[in-house]
Amino acid sequence: MGHWTEGLLNEAAERLPKGVDREVLLAALRTAGDEIETLTGQSFGPVKRNSVSIATFGLPFVELPGLLIGSGVGGSGKVWPIPNPVDRQRATVVQVGELAGATSSSMPVADALGFAAKLLHEVAQSGWLSGDAVMRWLGHSFSATDRTEFLRGLFDPSNHVHMPVAACGVDGWWFQITRRLMWFTEATEEQRLVEPLIPHGDDPLGRLVAVEPLLIVARVTRQPADWAMAVRIWPSVERSGNRPWRGLAPAIHGHGIPILTLDPASTSAELQAQLLMLAHWHQYIGADDFQIADAIASAYPKPVERIMRGTGARDRRSAAAMLFSGLLQPGFDPAMGAAAARRYVSRKATIAILNHRKAVDGGVRAWEKLGVSERRYYKLLAQFAPKVGDRYQIDERVLDTIHNHLVKRDQRSEKQKAAMEFLQQRGFSYPAARKWLQRHDHTEVLTANPRLPRIQLAPCQAPVGSGSE
Repeated sequence: MGHWTEGLLNEAAERLPKGVDREVLLAALRTAGDEIETLTGQSFGPVKRNSVSIATFGLPFVELPGLLIGSGVGGSGKVWPIPNPVDRQRATVVQVGELAGATSSSMPVADALGFAAKLLHEVAQSGWLSGDAVMRWLGHSFSATDRTEFLRGLFDPSNHVHMPVAACGVDGWWFQITRRLMWFTEATEEQRLVEPLIPHGDDPLGRLVAVEPLLIVARVTRQPADWAMAVRIWPSVERSGNRPWRGLAPAIHGHGIPILTLDPASTSAELQAQLLMLAHWHQYIGADDFQIADAIASAYPKPVERIMRGTGARDRRSAAAMLFSGLLQPGFDPAMGAAAARRYVSRKATIAILNHRKAVDGGVRAWEKLGVSERRYYKLLAQFAPKVGDRYQIDERVLDTIHNHLVKRDQRSEKQKAAMEFLQQRGFSYPAARKWLQRHDHTEVLTANPRLPRIQLAPCQAPVGSGSE
């Protein structure tokens, strides 16, 4: 069977102008399909009902994207799918083992995600998200004979082996970070980012890869758990973002597994804010939790301080709430990396300040009052407004000066238009009338006359029939 995007070929061709090369269109659809699958973390092709053997080394939760509840997918033992908040008929996280000593109460979801962010930050700072950590685990966890047998078992794609990175239970919640190990061959169908563990030369182990790290946060106040969230971790990843994210975001947030980006500059507070926003974008929590604003204020202090200065907000929480209102949709593109996410937040802070100034100014911005575009407005500021440092000093006097300039320009334009029409009525061609206005004052237009056409005389010729004597 071909790629699932081939079924969209005819529909896409009907919406485009006739004559579009279908091979080029098919290649574009496949590229878009691969990008969607990478960002969602799952395939949208035909459902393949294959039995799966799961190895978690004692961890109670595992991720099986797009699992249809009641499908019977799983290995030996009991499997309890945990419904997704968006599609209750499907699950991303399943519980494969009971937890002893479960409590009847738990800390709030926002606090649990904050703890998960701290755990993830410590693990990342210690280097346990790297491929080197995976190789150390393989070396310390198996003898030479057992390691060979273990690696041989990875050749079977139905064996899902998840290496434990970190795990703990706190106040009614369970937290774990894992990485799936697999052999990557020409027949491998994997939508996730993978990291070669031995990327040098023709080493037989060169196809051994570790899939992107995965964080699972589950509430375990009951057995089986009723709430769980899986988050994919993209450490120091920057991919091409040369496609619109706004139109893609609803599909990713509605059907994809959340992606958290981090790099060496990421702080624990920044990871907490990202987790809370991801939980909101993917509908795990609502937007009315004040802790989201507090987390944003701690994670991005400079943009929040800038909003406080620019809007006169009464406190940091109010300024952070203004910033969060701009982050509600569509969110930042995870493919651009953690640094791009910080730039996105900074840009949203600037937009929040501009929107506040618009509201305070009666809902009309300065360039709207003047009747010009925003781009033209700033060009006029460069011409008429004094500048101190990198900021224009704008007051009523400057705006009046710009207004008068625009009025005079409009008046000149009206006179220019009337003079052009009058000159053309008197016999001027359009280029001649335009050139005349460039050389004369408008007051002389009533006496203007077009030049007479030049008469070209033909050279003298002898009369017909005459001859030389």
